[in-house]
Amino acid sequence: AAVGGGWMCDYDIFPLNPFNAEGFDLPNDGRLTVHEGRVQIHSVPSLVSGSGEEFTRMAHLLIENYIEHLDVDIWSDMYALQNIGEQNLQNFEIMNSVVDVGKVLQGEETGAESCKETQNKRAIHFSHYGLQNGALLPGETIDKRAEIATRWTNWWKESCEITEPYQVGMNSAGNSDGMKTHANMGQNEEEVNTIPDSGFSGGGNTHGNMQTSPSGVPAMYTYFERIKQTHQTDAGDDRMLDVWSDAWSDAGWRPIILNYDDAKKHPDFDHFAGILKDVKLGEFSKVYIHRWL
Repeated sequence: AAVGGGWMCDYDIFPLNPFNAEGFDLPNDGRLTVHEGRVQIHSVPSLVSGSGEEFTRMAHLLIENYIEHLDVDIWSDMYALQNIGEQNLQNFEIMNSVVDVGKVLQGEETGAESCKETQNKRAIHFSHYGLQNGALLPGETIDKRAEIATRWTNWWKESCEITEPYQVGMNSAGNSDGMKTHANMGQNEEEVNTIPDSGFSGGGNTHGNMQTSPSGVPAMYTYFERIKQTHQTDAGDDRMLDVWSDAWSDAGWRPIILNYDDAKKHPDFDHFAGILKDVKLGEFSKVYIHRWL
């Protein structure tokens, strides 16, 4: 919210079918939109879009929901978001445009079925759950998440057809298996990935950068604080941030990594901080509510 709204994602979300044209023209007229999940009560805030006002509105709803669940042992912004959606479906929009990696990791058999799963999807979520339940290649382990993300997304670019990003009411892309043929190999990318030259080179050195994106290049924000509960080593987190930055830059976005100092710039930060100091939450849950600011 402090940066004026736009797009926010987890650092394990990687782009698929190009949607950088929506970087400034937000879906649903800027209404807070969650892009992973079929219905509100099963939504996952891994990729979210909305105006600055909408992010602030949701931050207030999330804080109120945290307070309502003080007696719950484990609570997070995802659980709170799902509960808010259950209370009123109109609290936010849902667009089923993120595929979890567990649906497309098929080990050495990865092929047409994986391409079909990614049709019309804006992004893929390399979640811990998905890595644990998908089929890795021989020798791969889930602690190599950055390497798996790089390997799989490179395979996808070489093997799968580009399709239009999901819109409300969209049917599936048809009977195609989504695989590229020799006739269309390499054609779609040049057509849809072309963006105005901004002079921005991307990379993983945008920590805390609050500057407005150059004209023609939308920003993709993620939020990161180094805590114990990311299930990775510091080096693993750093690798994920680097490959995340490279992936979004290559897809025509400006990747920006925000942190606690950026959250403190929100005009309502002191109000939120005063409430949170009395809320009994785990480190992860308390830290990551800040990303909504």
